[in-house]
Formats: sequence, C-alpha cells, structure tokens
Amino acid sequence: MRHYLPGTAIVVIAVCIPLIWFVPLAGQHDSGAVLSQFLASGALIAMAISMVISTRLPGTSLLFGPLDRAYVLHKWIGVGAMAGLLLHDVIDADLEETGEETILVQLGETLGEFSLYGLLILVLLSIATFTPYKLWKWTHRFMGAFFVAGALHYLLIRKPFDLTDSPGVYVGLFCVAGVAAYAYATVSGLFKRGRPFTVVSAEKSGDALAVVLKANGRNMNAKAGQFAFLSVDQLPEPHPFTLSKVSANGEMRFTIKSLGDYTHALQSLVKPGATVRVKGPYGGFTRRPGTPEIWIAAGVGITPFVAWAHQLENTKGPVHLFYSVRHQSNASHLDELTEISNSSALQLHLHETGNSGRLSIDTIKAAAGDDFSSASVSFCGPVEMRDSLLKGFKKAGLKSHRFHYEMFELRSGVGFRKMLAWGFRRFEEYRSAKA
Repeated sequence: MRHYLPGTAIVVIAVCIPLIWFVPLAGQHDSGAVLSQFLASGALIAMAISMVISTRLPGTSLLFGPLDRAYVLHKWIGVGAMAGLLLHDVIDADLEETGEETILVQLGETLGEFSLYGLLILVLLSIATFTPYKLWKWTHRFMGAFFVAGALHYLLIRKPFDLTDSPGVYVGLFCVAGVAAYAYATVSGLFKRGRPFTVVSAEKSGDALAVVLKANGRNMNAKAGQFAFLSVDQLPEPHPFTLSKVSANGEMRFTIKSLGDYTHALQSLVKPGATVRVKGPYGGFTRRPGTPEIWIAAGVGITPFVAWAHQLENTKGPVHLFYSVRHQSNASHLDELTEISNSSALQLHLHETGNSGRLSIDTIKAAAGDDFSSASVSFCGPVEMRDSLLKGFKKAGLKSHRFHYEMFELRSGVGFRKMLAWGFRRFEEYRSAKA
C-alpha cells in the first residue's frame, strides 16, 4: 500500500469524536468561539498522537504502520495540527460567560501564544527541507515542550465545560498521553542510545562502505529489508541505514554511502574493533509475491535488495533486479549479486545512466516483458525516479497497489513546488482558454 490507511483513520476519528459534545455546545454559546476551541482541541489530540508515534515503541507500528510510513503520517499530523491552531488563533475563542478572567486564565492565554508561535517556527523548519539536518534535529526536540505549554493552556483557559465533563476528560487524556510520550522519548534518548555492536569488518564496495557488525550480547532479530539507527561515541546523533545482509550467525551488514558530513565522518570511524550503537530494527519493506518479481534500485537503494537476494533459495522466479548506477564502478555489492544470480532465480540487470541515460519503463519491458497483470514491483531510490517509473508502470497496466517502495527519506517537505507548478499550469490553461 502506498499509504497506511488504518493510522490515518485513527487520527481522523480521534480528532472528530469531540464533535459529539462541541456541536450541542455551539447552540448554547457563541458558535465561533466554540468552533475555535474545537479546532484547538483537535490540534492537541493530533499532536498527542504524533508524540506517541515519535516514541518508536513496538506497538505503534501495528497502528500506524512501519516507521518510514509512520513518519510521513507524523509530518502531515504536524501540518494539519498547525493549520488548526492558526485558525484557532484567528477565530476568537474567548467565552466571557463561562467565568472570570483570573491570573491563571491570563497565564493560560500567555502559554497558548508561546505554544502557537513556538510550534509554528518548528513546523516551518521541519517542512523547509533546505534547513540543515543538524539544526532541524536539534530544534525538533523542543516540539514536546511547546506541546506541554499548549496542554497547560487548555487546562487553564475558560471553556464551555468542566475538565471533569466528557469532552474535558477525553481531550485531557490525550494531553496526558502526549506529555507521557514526550517524557519517555526524552528520557530514552538520554539513556537508551541503542545496543552495543562491534565492527567485524569495514570494506569498500563500489562507492559505499560495507560494515559488518556483531552483537556484544543478544543478537538483534532483524529481517531483510529493515533498517536501524546507528551511532558512535564521536557522533552520538543516530542516523538510519538499511541492512544489506542478515546472517544466520547474527551478524548484520550495513552499506553506508558518503552523502554528507555525517556519513563521511561515520565511514572514517567504523573500523574493525570499534563499537557502534544500534537502535532497531524498524520498517516493513519486505518481499511481495508476484510473477514476475521486479526489483528496482538506484545507488545505495540497492541495500534492501542485496539482503533479499540472499533469501532466494526456494524461489522459482523469475526475479528481475534492475540496478541503476552512474557507472559500474559505483555499484556496491556487484560481484556478490552476480554470484547470487548465477545460482538462483535472480536476473541482474545493471543500468549505467552515464552511458544509457535514465532507467525507463521501456528498458524494463525489454528485459522483463510487458505483462504486469500479476507482477510485483519493489522500488528503492529517489522520489523523482519513483514517480516517473510508477507512471510508466500504471500506463502499462500495473495496479498501483502492486508497486511497493520504502520511503527513501524520513524527512520530507509538503510539496510546495508541486502545488505551485500545478497552480501555474492551471493559470496557463485558463489564459489559453481566454485567448
């Protein structure tokens, strides 16, 4: 599935339930003020759920999907909650008839403004993908603090109901859950840096570094296609990397490509004998049955497919792996994949964009055939390439639910460029129609 609908449904239902109480209240008090308070309550509920997702507790994946999908939901919850809070601020929420404006009420209003502007700044930093990762990660920690301020604002302001009434209890429970999740995430971040692993080997593979780790204690129950967060003492901030091999003896291999300052520094630190902290595993990017199976990888996106390739013993096939790299010298684990293809159902197709241009649906058809009625396509690579190939597959008859992919980036924008481009196209069409 392209989106994890159960998690989305949970959020929508949880936010809408207070309408049971707010709709009757709108007939008893100023309807605009009641609407404003409903919007604020819905935003608090949504943010509380977002806080729970950020804990990465095992049960959250059952409700909100694998971590890469849950983080997308987490992002859109934040955007939606911020929209609700801005509307809440624009629409007057004051209900004078519900009590006097005491010092506590004034304190609550001050906390509300503090929460609103703090969350607005952090949400803007989150969706502005040009913000440096380190700055975004550091400032994102304060999201919970502003949520706490918002919860106190809800507790102290004048409302058309008491905190012990049904809507007060309902919203209050979400506030408690959000604060508890924030406290858990903060404490676990300070004291639970992950389980210690020792670097067994670190060898160059194409333009990446293949790092094999062995647990210092109990092995980690990881599956092919999953990812984990790695950190070392010199670089304590954890970053996600996909497993490129899960061995029967408990060893795990991560393939790390130098894509920035962090990964460049990490490559120089993960030498044999060094200790690496591992948090995880996470994700649900696993093989899906189909005839044929088509795997498409770009660059370091090959990592989950290498792990999958080691588990093809009983597969009849065919399994087509299209590996897109600039040049053959950039391809990681190429010899390993070639060896596997010689003794299994795997059919390896190396595509060098430096010589042949971008990988296209026509190239895939030429190698794998053009009957995709029962095919299963799995992709790991850049978003632009994914969108382009998906369009081609859909035109060729592939159902979109048979196109599976992992979110290549846990942090992403909200599509402002696409929205502007769409608006510009509509404007040009309107002008052409008028001419």
